[in-house]
Amino acid sequence: MTARRTLRLFRTAVATALTAGSVLGSVAVSPVSAAAPAATTTTAAKAPNDFDGDGRSDLVGLDSFDRLAVLWRTDAETTIGGGDAQVRGMPVNYQKIAAPGDLDGDGLPDVLAVRPSGQLRIFSSRLHETTDGGPGSTGPKSPTVIGSGWQAYSMLLTPGDLNADGRPDLLARGYDGSLWFYAGTGSATAPFRARAKVGTGWNMYDQTLGAGDFDGNGYGDVIARDLQGRLWLYPGVGGGKLGARRQIGTGWQAYNQLIGDVDWNGDGHLDLLARALDGTLYLYAGDGHGAYKARTTAGMREKTDAFADQGGIYSWGKNNLVGHLTDGHFAWYYANNDGPVTRYGADPWNHDTELEGAKRVTNPASLSDNGQLGYLYDDGYGNLIPPSGNGVTGARSYSLFLAPGDLTGDGTTDLVVRTTSGGLYVLPGNGGDDERFGAKRYVGAGWNIYNRIVGAGDFTGDGRTDIAATTPGGALYIYPGRGDGTFAARHYVGSGWQGYSKLAAPGDLTGDGKADLAGVDSAGRLWLYPGNGASAFGARKEIGTAGWNGFSELS
Repeated sequence: MTARRTLRLFRTAVATALTAGSVLGSVAVSPVSAAAPAATTTTAAKAPNDFDGDGRSDLVGLDSFDRLAVLWRTDAETTIGGGDAQVRGMPVNYQKIAAPGDLDGDGLPDVLAVRPSGQLRIFSSRLHETTDGGPGSTGPKSPTVIGSGWQAYSMLLTPGDLNADGRPDLLARGYDGSLWFYAGTGSATAPFRARAKVGTGWNMYDQTLGAGDFDGNGYGDVIARDLQGRLWLYPGVGGGKLGARRQIGTGWQAYNQLIGDVDWNGDGHLDLLARALDGTLYLYAGDGHGAYKARTTAGMREKTDAFADQGGIYSWGKNNLVGHLTDGHFAWYYANNDGPVTRYGADPWNHDTELEGAKRVTNPASLSDNGQLGYLYDDGYGNLIPPSGNGVTGARSYSLFLAPGDLTGDGTTDLVVRTTSGGLYVLPGNGGDDERFGAKRYVGAGWNIYNRIVGAGDFTGDGRTDIAATTPGGALYIYPGRGDGTFAARHYVGSGWQGYSKLAAPGDLTGDGKADLAGVDSAGRLWLYPGNGASAFGARKEIGTAGWNGFSELS
C-alpha cells in the first residue's frame, strides 16, 4: 500500500445559488477586511491558471493516495477515464507544488513540482489534456527537470509579476525565514534567473501566499497570516521587492489553508480562497484595490492534502496512524485533513509475514522519495528492517527508534536511535528505493530520562522536522530540528502526559501543515492535540471513542 501524492486539478465551480459578494450568515470567528486604500483605475486581467479556458482560475492539488488525478465539478468527483473532462495524475511523489502561470510564454499555464530530494520539475502547459502528444497515448504529459537543491526551501510562493516585465516570477522561503526572488525568463528549460534575497523574518507567519496583483498597482503582491489570525498585505513595488505591510483582516485562524493568485469568479480581480476544517472552500472576492468582499461559498468541499499556491507549508512524509494488533496484523488509519482518521479496509502489510512475530514496529515518515507507506521493525536478531529488507544492525543496543522525517536537510527521511545507555544518534537516510541509512551521527547523552520520543513533521512552524519527548512524570518537551542532524534547546510544552498509555506522532491530521500529536487514555479513547506551529498544541479533541488500547503499538 502506498501513500503517494499525485497532482490533481480542480475546476472552478461557483455555486449557482450565490453571486460574488453575497453575504452569508455571520460566524463567531469570521475574517473581516480592513479598509481599502483609495481606488485607482485598473484593467480586468486574464484569470491566472485557467486550465480549461472558461475564464476562471482552477486549482491544482496533491492527493495522499496512489491514484490518478480527478476533476471536481460542484462536489462531484470524476476519475480518470475517456473523454475531455479528465486530468492526468503524475505517478510520482511531490513535496511542493506551485502554479505560477505561463512560464514558457506559450499563453498557457504551467505547473512546478519539487521532489522530496529537491529536484524541480516543470509541467509545461496543457496539464488537462488527455494525451501526451499523439492519438492513443495514455501516459501523463512528461515533465522537464529544470533544477535541483530546492529542498532548501520550506515553501514556494507565486506572486505573479514582481518586476513588471510581463512574465510570472517566483518567491521561495528558506527555513530560516529568508525570502528569495526568482525572476521569470519565459524559457521552459530555464524559467528563472539567478536568485536575489529580498527579505528576512518571514517564518513569523504560519501562512504565506502569493496573491498576484491583488491591489491593482501593476506588481505582484504577497499576503501573510500571523499566529494571531491577522492578515497582512505586502504590495509589490517593482524590482522583485515588496513594500511595507498593511493589515487587511483579522480572524483568519478559522481556516486551515488559504489560497491566493486566483480569479475564482472570473470578474478580472484576484480573489482569496479559504478552507475550513470541514473542507468547505470559501471565496473572498477581491475588489482589485487590495481589499475583499464578504465571503461566499466557493461551490466545493475539498479535503485534499495540499493545493498549489496555498499559504501553509506542505506536511510531507506522513499523515496517518498504524496500530499493531495483538494477532500480528496491522490497522492503517489515514487522515481526512479535518482531525479524525478513517481506517483503511485491509491490513496494509499483510503480505509481509516476517512482521507477524515482530515485537517492535514503527510507522515512519516515508523512507523513500516515492512517498511509500513503510515500516521499521526489530527482527529479533539485532536488525531494524524496512520494506526493502536492507536492515540496520545494532538493534539490540537500541532501546528506542523512530524515523520522524528529514533531520539533515537533504530532503530524505532519517533514522533516530537511542542506545540503552541513553545516547541519541541520527542515521541519515538515502531516500532511495533500497531504503538504506548512513553511518550514525552522535547527537548527545542523557536521553534515557525520557520514556517516549516521537515525531513526524514540524512542531515549530519553520518547516523543519522536530521531535517530542515525555518524561515518566508526564512533562512534554519539543526539540526543534536545526536541519543539520542536531536539535536546538528543548521547549517545555506542559504536564499531565503520563495519562496516556500510548503517544503517537501522526504528522498533520488537520490539513494545516502543522504536526499534531495523538494519545490513547486508560479508557481506550484516542485524543488529538492539534499543533499550532509554535511548539504548543490546541485544545484536545476526541477522535476515537473506544478500543484504541487494543493495539500493542501505535505509531
